[in-house]
Amino acid sequence: MTTINPLSALTRRNFLRIGAQAIAYTAIGGLTACGPSQPLRIASEKWCGYQFMFLAQQEGWLPQSGLELRETGFASDSVAALKQGQVDGAALTLNEVLLLRDQGMPLIVVTVFDFSAGADVVLAKPGISRLADLKGKRIGVEATSLGVVMLSKVLEAASLQRSDVTVINMDEDHLSTWNSTPLDAVLTYEPSLSQLQKQGLVSIFDSRKLPLVIVDVLAVRTEAAERHAEALRGLIAGHFRALTQWRNNPIDTAYRLSARLGVKADEVKGVFKGLDLPDAAYNRKYLTAPAIELTQSVQAITRILTQEGLLKRPVNLDGLFVADYLPWDRP
Repeated sequence: MTTINPLSALTRRNFLRIGAQAIAYTAIGGLTACGPSQPLRIASEKWCGYQFMFLAQQEGWLPQSGLELRETGFASDSVAALKQGQVDGAALTLNEVLLLRDQGMPLIVVTVFDFSAGADVVLAKPGISRLADLKGKRIGVEATSLGVVMLSKVLEAASLQRSDVTVINMDEDHLSTWNSTPLDAVLTYEPSLSQLQKQGLVSIFDSRKLPLVIVDVLAVRTEAAERHAEALRGLIAGHFRALTQWRNNPIDTAYRLSARLGVKADEVKGVFKGLDLPDAAYNRKYLTAPAIELTQSVQAITRILTQEGLLKRPVNLDGLFVADYLPWDRP
């Protein structure tokens, strides 16, 4: 049996990555990256759930000073920038936040961008119609902490043990891996999902059955959030204003998002299929103490990551979720 390598477990799903792997910088207000006037610096890869921040920037809805968005090619770039002190916060998955807090980084979660609600799918060859049929089969899984969590929950739902399947590590090009490697099933998401379905693979499980497990968030160092409270509130308000624009006028917004997402305007809606995008009101519900739903999610993720040897100790959840920077009024 091939297992997932924990050393590569920090990266986010590698979706719609455009351009080089180097970090690209998008500065707001032309501020420098050092000195007393240093802005709030936020890193984000091109995952679709994060794009409303950049739409807000494009439309002029973000603070004109005191804020800098740094667009990265990979989630691992965002993590590296955080570790090296190049940024103050980043758009990450909740499991990535837990790993960073485990390493001593004082991060707080100030916004929930999205929940996977069908976006992550188990596809299988025809003839495999239920999870129990995966016993003895070869399953392709990305070698990431997200892959670890998803695989664990899939096996749990199937009443299978890790030893019952052979796990094959995949890179971000799921279609290429499928075509070059003998596999019976794959854990995948868009755009690979549609590509693989065109080859005849069928869905036998998706993340609708895993509520609040795969969560994308905005995480910021505690000290930076307090020091740049106004800029942070402006960023979050801009995100929700753009999200409201998408909901109220999806056709026009699709044209504005299409170039960034790398798809045609009439394909943008499909990009967000399977994602729950909570508004400011739902964010306040999720992030306000005792934050019952997210705390339960963290506890479940923590158990998995600890069992896999990715977490060294139980993560201190005190103060992890903070609703103070959310807008009170509708954007």
